[in-house]
Amino acid sequence: MPIQQDKISFLTTVSNFKLYKKTSIFYPQNADRYVIDGREGKYGIQSIIYMMDVLKDKDIDWLIMIDEDGILIDYKNILDLIEYMDEHEYMVCGMQDGGVNPIRHHSPIAINTYFSILNFKKLKEIWNGEDVLKNQYVNKDEFKINNTFIKYKYDLESTFEGYYCFYFWLLRNGHRILYLNAENSIEGDIYSNVLFNHLDKPILYHTWYARVYGKSKMHTKRINNVLAIRKRINNDKGKYKAPIIYKDTSIKRIQDKEHSIKTIKKKIKKVLKTVFFNE
Repeated sequence: MPIQQDKISFLTTVSNFKLYKKTSIFYPQNADRYVIDGREGKYGIQSIIYMMDVLKDKDIDWLIMIDEDGILIDYKNILDLIEYMDEHEYMVCGMQDGGVNPIRHHSPIAINTYFSILNFKKLKEIWNGEDVLKNQYVNKDEFKINNTFIKYKYDLESTFEGYYCFYFWLLRNGHRILYLNAENSIEGDIYSNVLFNHLDKPILYHTWYARVYGKSKMHTKRINNVLAIRKRINNDKGKYKAPIIYKDTSIKRIQDKEHSIKTIKKKIKKVLKTVFFNE
Protein backbone atom coordinates (compact mmCIF):
# COMPACT_ATOMS: atom_id res chain seq x y z
CA MET A 1 0.00 0.00 0.00
CA PRO A 2 1.43 3.44 -0.93
CA ILE A 3 2.50 5.70 1.89
CA GLN A 4 -0.11 8.36 2.70
CA GLN A 5 1.86 11.59 2.86
CA ASP A 6 -0.88 13.38 4.78
CA LYS A 7 -0.24 10.93 7.63
CA ILE A 8 3.43 11.86 7.94
CA SER A 9 4.12 14.46 10.63
CA PHE A 10 7.15 16.25 12.06
CA LEU A 11 7.99 16.55 15.75
CA THR A 12 10.74 18.71 17.22
CA THR A 13 11.67 19.14 20.86
CA VAL A 14 12.86 22.74 20.68
CA SER A 15 15.38 24.42 22.93
CA ASN A 16 16.10 27.24 20.47
CA PHE A 17 13.08 28.68 18.66
CA LYS A 18 15.23 31.20 16.79
CA LEU A 19 16.97 28.34 15.00
CA TYR A 20 13.76 26.34 14.56
CA LYS A 21 12.22 29.21 12.60
CA LYS A 22 15.16 29.07 10.17
CA THR A 23 15.33 25.30 9.67
CA SER A 24 11.66 24.27 9.72
CA ILE A 25 11.03 26.23 6.51
CA PHE A 26 12.56 23.27 4.67
CA TYR A 27 9.85 20.88 5.89
CA PRO A 28 7.15 20.12 3.29
CA GLN A 29 4.56 22.87 3.57
CA ASN A 30 1.58 20.52 3.77
CA ALA A 31 3.02 18.40 6.61
CA ASP A 32 1.71 18.78 10.15
CA ARG A 33 4.41 19.93 12.53
CA TYR A 34 4.39 19.60 16.29
CA VAL A 35 6.75 21.07 18.85
CA ILE A 36 7.51 20.12 22.43
CA ASP A 37 8.89 23.14 24.28
CA GLY A 38 12.20 21.90 25.65
CA ARG A 39 13.55 25.18 26.98
CA GLU A 40 12.88 24.24 30.60
CA GLY A 41 14.32 20.75 30.53
CA LYS A 42 11.80 18.66 28.60
CA TYR A 43 14.00 16.51 26.40
CA GLY A 44 15.32 12.96 26.00
CA ILE A 45 13.22 10.16 27.44
CA GLN A 46 10.89 12.66 29.13
CA SER A 47 10.13 14.14 25.74
CA ILE A 48 9.49 10.70 24.20
CA ILE A 49 7.06 9.73 26.96
CA TYR A 50 5.33 13.13 26.71
CA MET A 51 5.16 12.72 22.93
CA MET A 52 3.27 9.46 23.29
CA ASP A 53 0.77 11.19 25.55
CA VAL A 54 0.05 14.37 23.56
CA LEU A 55 0.07 12.74 20.11
CA LYS A 56 -1.71 9.48 20.92
CA ASP A 57 -5.00 10.63 19.39
CA LYS A 58 -3.47 12.13 16.24
CA ASP A 59 -3.93 10.35 12.92
CA ILE A 60 -0.22 9.82 12.31
CA ASP A 61 1.26 6.79 10.58
CA TRP A 62 4.87 7.97 10.42
CA LEU A 63 6.46 10.48 12.76
CA ILE A 64 9.68 12.26 11.79
CA MET A 65 11.55 13.32 14.91
CA ILE A 66 14.04 16.03 14.03
CA ASP A 67 15.98 18.52 16.14
CA GLU A 68 15.97 22.19 15.20
CA ASP A 69 19.61 21.92 14.13
CA GLY A 70 18.61 19.40 11.46
CA ILE A 71 18.32 20.93 7.98
CA LEU A 72 16.39 18.84 5.45
CA ILE A 73 18.05 18.37 2.08
CA ASP A 74 15.64 16.29 0.00
CA TYR A 75 12.23 15.21 1.27
CA LYS A 76 11.84 12.71 -1.58
CA ASN A 77 14.75 10.73 -0.14
CA ILE A 78 12.88 10.60 3.16
CA LEU A 79 9.74 9.33 1.45
CA ASP A 80 11.79 6.58 -0.22
CA LEU A 81 13.19 5.68 3.19
CA ILE A 82 9.73 5.47 4.74
CA GLU A 83 8.54 3.19 1.96
CA TYR A 84 11.56 0.94 2.54
CA MET A 85 10.91 0.87 6.31
CA ASP A 86 7.29 -0.02 5.71
CA GLU A 87 8.12 -2.78 3.25
CA HIS A 88 10.77 -4.34 5.53
CA GLU A 89 8.90 -3.76 8.81
CA TYR A 90 11.34 -1.45 10.57
CA MET A 91 10.02 0.33 13.64
CA VAL A 92 12.55 3.16 13.66
CA CYS A 93 15.60 4.42 11.81
CA GLY A 94 18.47 6.73 12.70
CA MET A 95 22.21 7.11 13.24
CA GLN A 96 23.94 4.98 15.84
CA ASP A 97 25.05 7.10 18.80
CA GLY A 98 28.47 5.51 18.87
CA GLY A 99 31.02 4.88 16.17
CA VAL A 100 29.49 6.73 13.20
CA ASN A 101 30.13 10.37 14.11
CA PRO A 102 33.55 11.35 15.57
CA ILE A 103 32.00 13.38 18.38
CA ARG A 104 29.61 10.59 19.44
CA HIS A 105 31.34 7.57 20.94
CA HIS A 106 28.58 6.07 23.05
CA SER A 107 26.08 3.31 22.18
CA PRO A 108 26.25 1.62 18.75
CA ILE A 109 22.93 -0.05 19.58
CA ALA A 110 20.77 3.00 20.35
CA ILE A 111 20.39 5.86 17.89
CA ASN A 112 20.81 9.57 18.45
CA THR A 113 17.48 11.36 18.49
CA TYR A 114 18.56 14.32 16.35
CA PHE A 115 16.77 12.53 13.52
CA SER A 116 14.63 9.43 13.42
CA ILE A 117 11.54 8.14 11.70
CA LEU A 118 9.05 6.17 13.77
CA ASN A 119 6.32 3.83 12.62
CA PHE A 120 4.06 5.77 14.96
CA LYS A 121 0.88 3.88 14.15
CA LYS A 122 2.52 0.61 15.15
CA LEU A 123 4.31 2.11 18.13
CA LYS A 124 1.03 3.31 19.63
CA GLU A 125 -0.27 -0.27 19.55
CA ILE A 126 2.60 -1.62 21.67
CA TRP A 127 3.50 1.40 23.81
CA ASN A 128 4.12 0.86 27.52
CA GLY A 129 5.98 3.72 29.15
CA GLU A 130 6.57 1.92 32.42
CA ASP A 131 8.21 -1.01 30.64
CA VAL A 132 10.35 1.34 28.56
CA LEU A 133 11.86 2.93 31.67
CA LYS A 134 12.88 -0.49 33.01
CA ASN A 135 15.24 -1.06 30.08
CA GLN A 136 18.09 1.34 30.83
CA TYR A 137 20.74 -1.38 31.00
CA VAL A 138 22.83 -3.55 28.69
CA ASN A 139 23.65 -7.20 29.28
CA LYS A 140 27.06 -8.39 28.16
CA ASP A 141 26.95 -9.79 24.59
CA GLU A 142 23.18 -9.19 24.44
CA PHE A 143 23.06 -7.15 21.26
CA LYS A 144 24.75 -7.79 17.95
CA ILE A 145 26.50 -4.70 16.59
CA ASN A 146 25.80 -3.52 13.07
CA ASN A 147 29.32 -2.54 11.94
CA THR A 148 28.34 -1.36 8.46
CA PHE A 149 28.84 2.33 9.23
CA ILE A 150 31.13 2.16 12.27
CA LYS A 151 34.25 4.29 11.78
CA TYR A 152 35.15 5.51 15.26
CA LYS A 153 35.28 4.24 18.82
CA TYR A 154 32.15 3.34 20.76
CA ASP A 155 31.02 1.85 24.07
CA LEU A 156 28.88 -1.23 23.61
CA GLU A 157 27.64 -1.15 27.20
CA SER A 158 26.94 2.59 27.28
CA THR A 159 23.83 4.00 28.96
CA PHE A 160 25.07 7.55 28.45
CA GLU A 161 21.74 8.97 27.30
CA GLY A 162 18.59 8.47 29.33
CA TYR A 163 16.57 7.76 26.20
CA TYR A 164 18.57 4.64 25.29
CA CYS A 165 16.02 2.57 27.21
CA PHE A 166 13.46 3.26 24.46
CA TYR A 167 15.61 1.59 21.79
CA PHE A 168 16.73 -1.25 24.05
CA TRP A 169 13.05 -1.88 24.83
CA LEU A 170 12.16 -2.02 21.14
CA LEU A 171 14.92 -4.49 20.38
CA ARG A 172 14.10 -6.69 23.37
CA ASN A 173 10.53 -6.86 22.13
CA GLY A 174 11.55 -8.06 18.68
CA HIS A 175 11.28 -4.80 16.75
CA ARG A 176 13.78 -3.69 14.13
CA ILE A 177 16.00 -0.61 13.93
CA LEU A 178 17.34 0.53 10.57
CA TYR A 179 20.74 2.16 11.08
CA LEU A 180 21.74 4.99 8.74
CA ASN A 181 25.11 6.24 7.58
CA ALA A 182 26.48 9.71 8.24
CA GLU A 183 29.58 11.52 7.04
CA ASN A 184 31.37 14.65 8.21
CA SER A 185 31.94 16.10 4.76
CA ILE A 186 31.64 19.87 5.21
CA GLU A 187 35.08 21.40 4.81
CA GLY A 188 36.29 23.25 7.88
CA ASP A 189 33.39 21.99 10.04
CA ILE A 190 34.36 19.17 12.39
CA TYR A 191 30.87 19.01 13.90
CA SER A 192 28.24 18.98 11.15
CA ASN A 193 27.37 15.77 9.37
CA VAL A 194 25.28 14.69 6.42
CA LEU A 195 22.82 11.87 7.12
CA PHE A 196 21.93 9.41 4.34
CA ASN A 197 18.98 7.13 3.66
CA HIS A 198 19.14 3.41 2.88
CA LEU A 199 20.18 4.15 -0.71
CA ASP A 200 23.05 6.40 0.42
CA LYS A 201 21.17 9.51 -0.69
CA PRO A 202 21.34 12.62 1.54
CA ILE A 203 18.49 13.33 3.92
CA LEU A 204 19.69 16.25 5.99
CA TYR A 205 22.54 18.21 7.48
CA HIS A 206 22.88 17.99 11.22
CA THR A 207 24.88 20.82 12.76
CA TRP A 208 24.70 19.93 16.49
CA TYR A 209 24.78 22.56 19.28
CA ALA A 210 21.37 24.08 18.66
CA ARG A 211 21.21 25.28 22.25
CA VAL A 212 24.05 27.80 21.74
CA TYR A 213 22.87 29.19 18.39
CA GLY A 214 22.74 32.96 18.77
CA LYS A 215 24.95 32.76 21.88
CA SER A 216 28.21 31.26 20.65
CA LYS A 217 29.73 33.25 17.78
CA MET A 218 31.65 30.24 16.51
CA HIS A 219 28.71 27.82 16.44
CA THR A 220 26.30 30.48 15.13
CA LYS A 221 28.63 31.28 12.24
CA ARG A 222 29.17 27.57 11.56
CA ILE A 223 25.43 26.76 11.53
CA ASN A 224 24.67 29.79 9.33
CA ASN A 225 27.27 28.48 6.89
CA VAL A 226 25.46 25.14 6.66
CA LEU A 227 22.16 26.95 6.09
CA ALA A 228 23.82 28.87 3.26
CA ILE A 229 25.13 25.63 1.73
CA ARG A 230 21.62 24.16 1.87
CA LYS A 231 20.15 27.16 0.08
CA ARG A 232 22.77 27.02 -2.66
CA ILE A 233 22.02 23.34 -3.33
CA ASN A 234 18.30 23.85 -3.80
CA ASN A 235 16.68 27.04 -2.65
CA ASP A 236 13.19 25.54 -2.44
CA LYS A 237 12.44 26.82 1.02
CA GLY A 238 8.91 27.72 1.96
CA LYS A 239 7.56 30.23 4.41
CA TYR A 240 7.68 29.64 8.13
CA LYS A 241 4.64 27.71 9.29
CA ALA A 242 3.74 27.96 12.95
CA PRO A 243 3.66 24.54 14.63
CA ILE A 244 1.33 23.22 17.27
CA ILE A 245 3.29 23.69 20.50
CA TYR A 246 3.03 21.52 23.60
CA LYS A 247 4.45 22.80 26.87
CA ASP A 248 4.57 20.62 29.96
CA THR A 249 4.01 23.09 32.80
CA SER A 250 4.78 20.43 35.41
CA ILE A 251 8.48 20.75 34.49
CA LYS A 252 8.44 24.41 35.56
CA ARG A 253 6.59 23.54 38.77
CA ILE A 254 9.15 20.88 39.64
CA GLN A 255 12.02 23.28 38.93
CA ASP A 256 10.39 26.02 41.02
CA LYS A 257 9.89 23.55 43.88
CA GLU A 258 13.49 22.37 43.71
CA HIS A 259 14.67 25.97 43.62
CA SER A 260 12.51 26.81 46.66
CA ILE A 261 13.89 23.86 48.61
CA LYS A 262 17.47 24.87 47.79
CA THR A 263 16.73 28.47 48.78
CA ILE A 264 15.23 27.37 52.11
CA LYS A 265 18.22 25.12 52.83
CA LYS A 266 20.62 27.99 52.12
CA LYS A 267 18.68 30.30 54.46
CA ILE A 268 18.65 27.67 57.23
CA LYS A 269 22.37 27.09 56.77
CA LYS A 270 23.00 30.84 56.93
CA VAL A 271 20.92 31.21 60.09
CA LEU A 272 22.67 28.27 61.79
CA LYS A 273 26.04 29.66 60.81
CA THR A 274 25.12 33.07 62.24
CA VAL A 275 23.89 31.53 65.49
CA PHE A 276 26.98 29.34 65.77
CA PHE A 277 29.42 32.22 65.35
CA ASN A 278 27.44 34.49 67.70
CA GLU A 279 27.61 32.01 70.57
